[in-house]
Amino acid sequence: MRIRHVIFDLDHTLIDSSPLIDDAWTGICTAAGLDSAAARDAWSSGPAVSLPDTARRAGASEGAQADGIVSEYERFVTESAGLFAPCPGAAQALLGARERRCSLAVSSMAPQRAAEAVIEAQGWGGVFGLVFGWSAQMPGKREHVREIARRAGVPAHLWLAEAMTVGDGPDEMRAGQAEGVRLRCGYDPGGGAGGQLAQAGANLLVSGLSELEAVLDSVDPLASRHSAARRLRGA
Repeated sequence: MRIRHVIFDLDHTLIDSSPLIDDAWTGICTAAGLDSAAARDAWSSGPAVSLPDTARRAGASEGAQADGIVSEYERFVTESAGLFAPCPGAAQALLGARERRCSLAVSSMAPQRAAEAVIEAQGWGGVFGLVFGWSAQMPGKREHVREIARRAGVPAHLWLAEAMTVGDGPDEMRAGQAEGVRLRCGYDPGGGAGGQLAQAGANLLVSGLSELEAVLDSVDPLASRHSAARRLRGA
């Protein structure tokens, strides 16, 4: 059964946002009175969490301080949306998916308004049927996947059987697996994260986004060379 629905992660999958957003987060936290090392550690350590949680992990107090850091970060990303470059192969992957009449969505932990601004700045506003970023109503990627499936207009079991999540981090792999998405494709351009992605739930691995066209053309991607199990054992 071929894939008809694809959910893409945004940062480090479609958009090369580092080190700009990393440095911005640290600077915003430092300006708010937090320790810069704690801010960097909170940003980079462990599974992805909500932005307010990340601010609190960096030492921000509950309420106004954490909310202020998130608001300032949202403002920065929204205003800097045009500075981010697409990841190699991103435009080709999106064009290939559209040519194959796949429905496309974005699931990002960037604030909702910021995620939408980045998509628009790339000229991708008409590419994605749905764009979900972090919000109090949609705080995590599991909620994103669930809502995308709900809005698909087909029975959930059919959508899940024809759906694929694509991302560079464990969080989108866990979300896809937890919600029953059949294919979870880990994007591993450096070649060193495949084991971590597979442990988090990835059952496919690609080292370049251009490989997604072959995945979409495959009747059984899990039997292809992109199978995580085959790649990790060097088959």
